[in-house]
Amino acid sequence: MLTSDDWGSYGREVPKDKHLTGKIIHPTD
Repeated sequence: MLTSDDWGSYGREVPKDKHLTGKIIHPTD
């Protein structure tokens, strides 16, 4: 699993639609 820092970087690097998909798989909220 990604650390919170890795996930934060990932969220900034990918397009918004990809980020939303990612949050379904690995929600941080």
